[in-house]
Amino acid sequence: MVRIRAASRALILWLATGPIAAQDVLPVYVDDSPTAEEVLAQLPRLVAQENIAEAASNIQKLLDDEPARLVAHAEDADLYQSVRQRMHEALAASPALLERYRLTQEPRARRLLDEDRVAEVDSTN
Repeated sequence: MVRIRAASRALILWLATGPIAAQDVLPVYVDDSPTAEEVLAQLPRLVAQENIAEAASNIQKLLDDEPARLVAHAEDADLYQSVRQRMHEALAASPALLERYRLTQEPRARRLLDEDRVAEVDSTN
């Protein structure tokens, strides 16, 4: 009887942990953008120094090169959001930066729209 109980417990333990132990653990990698993190860290300084043109240029370069990559959320480092979303938030947070961005990027966007390249305007602005 004791052997049956011990064997039963061993079988239950094996059934409970066997499939879990057999699974391979695969790491998860975030397609983050250290460049975007650096640009975001520098934006307040650039705006404070009234170097709005450089700030707007840095934002557009990221929107052109890395819009779908990820950066940590501003309020919760365990969450990620797209570079594009964070750049849009940065533009919305600074009227001077948004004005400069519009001034420099609107002609390009208008030209692309005139050439019926709507998808390109949508993906890079």
